[in-house]
Amino acid sequence: FAMHFECSYSSTMLRAPFLVRTLANSKNALQVTWRDGVQSTFPSAWLRALVRDDRYFEASSLFYKPERLPFLAKGAPITSVELRGEKCVVVFWEDHCSEFDSSWLRAQDLRNAPTLAPKQEKPLWDSSFKIPEYDHSSREEHFESWISDLDRYGAVIIDDAPPNEKGLLSVMDLIGPVLQRWHPKDVFTMQNTAKAVEIDFYAYSSETMGAHTDKAYYVNPAKIQALLGIKYSAPKDDTVNFLVDGFKVASDLRKEHPDAFRLLSTTKARHGRHRVRVEEECAPKDRRMYEWDAYLNTPVIITDDDEVKMIRVQFAKHAGFELCTDDAKQTKEFYKAYKIFREMLNDVKYQTKFVIKPGTMVLFDNHRLLHGRGPIHAESSRVVIGGYISEEIWDSRWRLIFGKKSGLPPKWQYGCNLKSLEMLSQRISERVSGQS
Repeated sequence: FAMHFECSYSSTMLRAPFLVRTLANSKNALQVTWRDGVQSTFPSAWLRALVRDDRYFEASSLFYKPERLPFLAKGAPITSVELRGEKCVVVFWEDHCSEFDSSWLRAQDLRNAPTLAPKQEKPLWDSSFKIPEYDHSSREEHFESWISDLDRYGAVIIDDAPPNEKGLLSVMDLIGPVLQRWHPKDVFTMQNTAKAVEIDFYAYSSETMGAHTDKAYYVNPAKIQALLGIKYSAPKDDTVNFLVDGFKVASDLRKEHPDAFRLLSTTKARHGRHRVRVEEECAPKDRRMYEWDAYLNTPVIITDDDEVKMIRVQFAKHAGFELCTDDAKQTKEFYKAYKIFREMLNDVKYQTKFVIKPGTMVLFDNHRLLHGRGPIHAESSRVVIGGYISEEIWDSRWRLIFGKKSGLPPKWQYGCNLKSLEMLSQRISERVSGQS
């Protein structure tokens, strides 16, 4: 069989954990000892499934060729392995040979994640927190800085953005496409007109809006929300918006009211939305297209499988939860817990406050943070527009950021999960990356 090796695509100096010390093999597996002393084992069947050479993989389109399936079905023992240069591991089978990038192999062993990509703690915060601010004019130059702050703290403010839809999208589009809504427009307008108030009193009235998650009735609510001030006049009292770190409040709830936390993180409640009209103008023939009825049965606090790590908070702006149970005691205890959590979320000691004036744009993590506002004075005039970005687009942007930092060709970025790409983004020696 033909041999074609192309791992020597870069002279990049790698960190020791991504360089091979020794190779060994059995019939069924490749064993790698890395220069930091860690050992990894890769099964033969797994390696065959992930070959990236021209015979079975189209590098230009990043798709596997049909010929791959018979190759996988056949199976074959490993006959030998070889290290070419510092970055190319070659595996030989009876019927084929293929090269694997050594960094890519190391990143596939997710046992290495805690050391190769140590998790950066995301500090929980209260009212003393000041939202990081950036100027709209430097949004592209400082993109990686502000998106990192958005990821770490859950919120950033972009100042002096053009107070219009183009200004909103000039920032959101740097992350990715705006999420499609079941409305005539994907960009929404917050203005307390009579029609809007009639359709959604809690969202559009001038009354105080408590802390809440937008789209809490979705299986996976929008990940990022953006709000931009268009018009603002407050002759008397400012309209004050606020953000709350839901993970901080939930963490305090777990410490101070463990039974309440347990109920809210394990008991499923109905999150529903029924709407047959929209606040935007649309042709009568199009109204049916925007009718919307959603149903979701989920806990208010979403945790991982071990019930340790918080994933998101789904807290609607009203108390419309219903329990799927006829257990009177459980129902009573749930609503007691819900009331405690609601009061904590709306406690000023957790709120960081700001005023959305024309050109002020705030982006925040709708899975972690909750938002709300104080009352709108009768003499005030206020228009805010906004939009959402899905979790898929958010994760995609981070995958692309990590992939670019890795310096690897696209074929080795393809198919990596987010944690593997994060590890690969840190494979280059700091001394070298600092010079580049």
